[in-house]
Amino acid sequence: MFFFGSKNRVGLDMGTDSIKVAESQGGKKIVYFAIFPINLPEEPFDSEIRLKRKSDLLKQIYKERNLKEKNIFTSVEDESVMVKYLELPRLSRDELNVALPIEIDRMFPFQMDEIIINQKSVDVLSGDKSKIAIVISAIPKSIVNEMRSLFSIQSSLSAEKISVPSTIALGKTNTFSEYHRGDQLVMLIDIGFRYTNVALCKDNVIYHSRYFSLGGKNFTESFVTSKRVTFKEAEKIKCDYDIRLDRDTHFNATLDSWSKEIKRTLKFYKVRLTSNPLDVSTVLLSGGGARIKGLAEFISAQVNTETKYDQLNIPGLSRTQKDLDSDSDEMLLMKVAVGLVL
Repeated sequence: MFFFGSKNRVGLDMGTDSIKVAESQGGKKIVYFAIFPINLPEEPFDSEIRLKRKSDLLKQIYKERNLKEKNIFTSVEDESVMVKYLELPRLSRDELNVALPIEIDRMFPFQMDEIIINQKSVDVLSGDKSKIAIVISAIPKSIVNEMRSLFSIQSSLSAEKISVPSTIALGKTNTFSEYHRGDQLVMLIDIGFRYTNVALCKDNVIYHSRYFSLGGKNFTESFVTSKRVTFKEAEKIKCDYDIRLDRDTHFNATLDSWSKEIKRTLKFYKVRLTSNPLDVSTVLLSGGGARIKGLAEFISAQVNTETKYDQLNIPGLSRTQKDLDSDSDEMLLMKVAVGLVL
C-alpha cells in the first residue's frame, strides 16, 4: 500500500459524489492521485445523509493512507466565494494600506469581519506601467467553518489550510495542461455537481473568477423532468446524450441558461475588468460535468473561441502511484486536488 510521506503536501477536493486526493513532494512533483467515490443514496439530495457518508469516507482515507493533518490542504467553492482583479495607480505602501480596505469594502458584499481575505500582486493586464494590479479573494468564514466540521474526526484544521478557493487551485494546474501557454489568457470552465466555476487565467494566476449554481445536477434534473425517470436513470441518459445529435427541450433550456452565464462572465471581463483586455486564446473544460458529449464544440460556437477538454498530463507517475489511468476522462476531475499541492 502507498503511504504519504511525512513532508509531503496532500490535497483533498471534497466533491459531492467523490473525494479526490493528490500528493506532491516539495509542492512540485506529483507522486500520487486517486478518486474515492462516495456511496450515495439513489436520490442524492439529503444533505445530512451525504455529509455523514462523506465524513465516513474521509475517516477511511485518513486511516488507509496514514494522513498527517499538518500536510493537508483543501478548498472551498460556493457562489459567495469571490476572486476579483483590481488595478490601482502606483501607491506607496502606506497609501496602499489605506486604499486597499476601501476597495475591498466596495468590491465585496460582506462585512470585513465576516470574510477571510487573501491578496496577491500580479501583472497588469492592461499593460499600463503607471498602475499596479492585485488579485483579491474573499471567502465567508461561515463556508470555512462548514468545511472544518467535516474534519472534526481529527483535531481542527487551521483556517489557512482550508481557505483556498477551488479556482486558485484550478489555475495552478495549467503547468500540466498540454494547452498551457504562459503568455496567453485562457478561460477555465470547471463543471461540478452543484456549481460551475468560470475563471480567467494567465501564467497559472487566476485574474477573475465566479461561481454560479448551474452544474451537472441541473443537467441530470432536466432528464428527470423530460423522461420522467429517477435521478439515477437520468444520470445514465446524460452519459449517452450527445449535444451534436440529440435534441431534448428541457436539457437544451438548461444548457442555454448555463451558456448565458459563461458569456456573461466573458463580457464582464472585456467591458469592466480592465481598460485593454487580452483576448482569450483557449477555453479549457474540466470537472465531471465536462464529460457531456459535444460540449466543447458547443462552447466553441457560443464564445467563438477554441475549446478543449483539459486532461492533465502529469509526468513521471507509475501505475503503482495512481488509482486511475492518466489518459482517462476521470483526469478531468483531478485538477483542483492537484492544484492544492502545487
